Amino acid sequence: MVKNSGGNKTKRDARKHIAPQNDNKQLRVIIETGETYAVVKKLLGGGMCLVTSLDGKSRNCVIRNKFKGRGRSSNMVSVGIWILVGIREWEVRKSGKETNCDLLHVYSSGDKEKLLQKNDVNFDALLGTMKEIEDIKGKNSNDISAFEFASTAEISYQELLANRKDDDDSKQIVFEDAEFDIDDI
Repeated sequence: MVKNSGGNKTKRDARKHIAPQNDNKQLRVIIETGETYAVVKKLLGGGMCLVTSLDGKSRNCVIRNKFKGRGRSSNMVSVGIWILVGIREWEVRKSGKETNCDLLHVYSSGDKEKLLQKNDVNFDALLGTMKEIEDIKGKNSNDISAFEFASTAEISYQELLANRKDDDDSKQIVFEDAEFDIDDI
């Protein structure tokens, strides 16, 4: 690390944007009522995302400022990430509308495996949502690979090759009872 020497505020300014090191962190589990596990289905923008919780309901999740900005490398929110949310029970919603929730914790892949090993919670709704997300990602990757970018010269060359008649299919030579194709050589 660079040594900060001299000046009035150099050390304070240099250490301002350093993320705290949490090497011995424990697994965050549900502590209070109103907390539940969820999977991020879609990022909506504006500090919001759409999540599916353990009960199978879709909710709008508010991403707090703790999970934004410079120190978010260990708790980055993206599609398919498992999170812990706090459901807003105090908020009155019309019947049939989605309820809002707040993001409390983001789980890493190792934390997700530890959660799955616990037998006290049924994660079938989250695993089903993860399967849907993987299916959607698979379809999108196939759609993208169907596009090819080419210049007009390349397109006209491809069309010429496709329209070319192979009249010389008889270019095969028999040499000591073995067939060779001239085009392959």
